[in-house]
Amino acid sequence: MLFQLLDCLEKHKDTSTRRAAILRVENIYKTHLSLIKNFLKIKYGLEEEVTKKKLEEAQLAKLYNEIEKRKLHSKLYNARKNELNVFWGADGVCQHCGKSGKTVDHLATRCEKMLGHDYTRRHNEVVRCLHLLLLNRYKFKSSKRIRSHSVQEILDNEYAE
Repeated sequence: MLFQLLDCLEKHKDTSTRRAAILRVENIYKTHLSLIKNFLKIKYGLEEEVTKKKLEEAQLAKLYNEIEKRKLHSKLYNARKNELNVFWGADGVCQHCGKSGKTVDHLATRCEKMLGHDYTRRHNEVVRCLHLLLLNRYKFKSSKRIRSHSVQEILDNEYAE
């Protein structure tokens, strides 16, 4: 924010005497505003003139560098760097729809051919888990394993109807 304020004041110092006066006072008293550019150059190791775009790039690079240094974060970062977890195959195109690139994101959420089948299967698994949870909560007889559980007809007992 200080950098953006300084940048705005410097851009308009020729057209606005008030902004020029503010800059002059800031430079005389060596305030944080007047020293922000040098601070950012040193902190992020910038060699040329500090611009908003270069500052954002340097901040991201420093952040990614810090993330890579942490053990668990480095594993996540390495997975992120893998171009959306692309499956490298013979042609790199989704075998179901044949249109898009074969990425985890596409296969999980966007592939039109898989939407019906996979989403229905996931939905049914969630329903089966919820059904088993409710049966156990209201003390109905049920299997304890999710995989072997199947949703049956309507049940009732003294705890639930």
